[in-house]
Amino acid sequence: MTDLLIAAANEVVAGDWILLEIGLAEVVNNAIEYACAGMADGYVTLRALIDDGTLTVDIEDNGTPLPADTQSKFDNAGDMSDVMALSGRGYSLVRQCFSDAWFRHEAGINRVTLSYPLNQDAMAF
Repeated sequence: MTDLLIAAANEVVAGDWILLEIGLAEVVNNAIEYACAGMADGYVTLRALIDDGTLTVDIEDNGTPLPADTQSKFDNAGDMSDVMALSGRGYSLVRQCFSDAWFRHEAGINRVTLSYPLNQDAMAF
């Protein structure tokens, strides 16, 4: 992972490192705190790839299946203006940090794929 981060270092827009860290931490924390809660054999796996000018990060876990409407909730997430909301803020947070995200559950595995365009003057959201 260190080599990947070094390779990406010159490609990430200045100031976006913190956004990537926050967005990634949100997804990984949710996988640990909610999907794998109480599991003795739960796991979370991260994989990252730089290809064709895009940083792609896959987060997988074997925890409680993602709800069927997870992708729809992400796609329709607002702008976090309701600071008192009890749920859903994570979707908005991830939307602000990554250009795209895909959520799915297949063959007993949850997978979240995050995408970030490298070496762009600005991310178009």
